[in-house]
Amino acid sequence: MIEHDFLKRIFSILEGTSIEEFELEWEGKRLVIRRPAGKEEMKIEAREEAKNPLIEVIANGVGIFYPSVEEGSRVKEGDKIGEVETLGIREEIIAPSDGVIENLLREGDIVEYGKTICIIRQEEVEDIEEK
Repeated sequence: MIEHDFLKRIFSILEGTSIEEFELEWEGKRLVIRRPAGKEEMKIEAREEAKNPLIEVIANGVGIFYPSVEEGSRVKEGDKIGEVETLGIREEIIAPSDGVIENLLREGDIVEYGKTICIIRQEEVEDIEEK
């Protein structure tokens, strides 16, 4: 959610300009502010748009894939998804964002440069504390 004070500051900056459209992206959010075309009054519309909720995890080498998670697993940014082994050397594949694993390669699948290892459907993953 975009904070009210943040929007007020942006509106006050844009108020004295002739800018008709303003876009800002940060932390997975996109803010679009538009003035109605041809109107004299200062009316600015704003909306928050979610970025693409799907992230492809792409191989940057060649080898054999060994998963550390299962299809449907919830991961947090920085969690290990699996490893790609090349000539006895294993390279970790790390989750670039929080979400749920989809279309995961199976153990022993051959990985080529640029091949999709899995897709992460972005969503917040809460910490589960043991009680």
